[in-house]
Amino acid sequence: MSFYEKYLMLCDKNKKTPSGAALEMGLSKTTVNRWKNGGGITDATILKVASYFGIPKEELTGEEPEQKEKPTPGEGSGLDARFDALLSQMTDADRADLLEYMEFKVAKRKENPNG
Repeated sequence: MSFYEKYLMLCDKNKKTPSGAALEMGLSKTTVNRWKNGGGITDATILKVASYFGIPKEELTGEEPEQKEKPTPGEGSGLDARFDALLSQMTDADRADLLEYMEFKVAKRKENPNG
């Protein structure tokens, strides 16, 4: 099943039009038409769509979810708990923006690892 077909199913399930959902995510109708015609999709957009619909990105890509080791109780600085608490208070659009910002920061760090 193509990304576009999965997108259509999610829109239908959530009673949204494909163009309407895209506009709510800050994407254009042209982007949806590109998907319809088999055009590619960026990782950032996959994350934005997954966040909007509240699903794991693997549901859109067909990949196996990454297994993450959970820290043992008392491990770490509590940063994860603070992050989770703040994340739970954000809107889907805020989360999508945060993901884009995080990807930007990682890309910058790769460009200049000492800066």
